[in-house]
Amino acid sequence: MRQEGSEVTIIWCDMETTGLDHRRDPILEVALIATTSSLTTIAERTWLHVPPDWDRIRSDLHPAVDEMHTANGLLADIDALHEKGGEPY
Repeated sequence: MRQEGSEVTIIWCDMETTGLDHRRDPILEVALIATTSSLTTIAERTWLHVPPDWDRIRSDLHPAVDEMHTANGLLADIDALHEKGGEPY
């Protein structure tokens, strides 16, 4: 948090991964949102990441992770980015 005068800025971070083991489950998406203390959004940004061995990771996803990230569209976004050569946006 950062405070300027009476206004407080809160930075929220959310990450989507392929699982809970940081040694083998890579980050796919990072989102940051800055809000006021009353939760008014000031700014937001999302980054997608295609892991170098995406084809192997994609084929080995746990069924629950596959279902969740298929439903929210993240796998389709990562697949499309992978097809373009993995350049982040």
